[in-house]
Amino acid sequence: MVSIVVKWTIRQGCERKAIAALKQLAKSVEAEKGTLMYLVHTPDPISFACVNGDAHESLPPPCSREVIFFEQYADQDAFCQHVNGQTFQSFVKEYGDLFVNNDGKPFVTIEFLKRRAGFIRADAQTKA
Repeated sequence: MVSIVVKWTIRQGCERKAIAALKQLAKSVEAEKGTLMYLVHTPDPISFACVNGDAHESLPPPCSREVIFFEQYADQDAFCQHVNGQTFQSFVKEYGDLFVNNDGKPFVTIEFLKRRAGFIRADAQTKA
């Protein structure tokens, strides 16, 4: 299994168009059999206090234009098929300029993860 966290940054003024394109991308990626999970997030500026009164918020404060992908693939081949596949390549070609770029492609940070413990509840399947 391959699990990753990937971050992109939306260019200033492109937020609305980029979010719409990312929603469509996620719908299209859902058809990829080897892609087990494909979640697209942006920072939420909320802060809240728990019962003990401690305040909780994102620290350090993230860039509001950051996009965080949490992805899981059946194996390395499934990951490579996604990255090199028609759906993702077409997205980058058509919408890549909406994101901070490096050599004509979105600037990407990627972190490969190894699961050590935890669970996923069936309720996590709710739609955005």
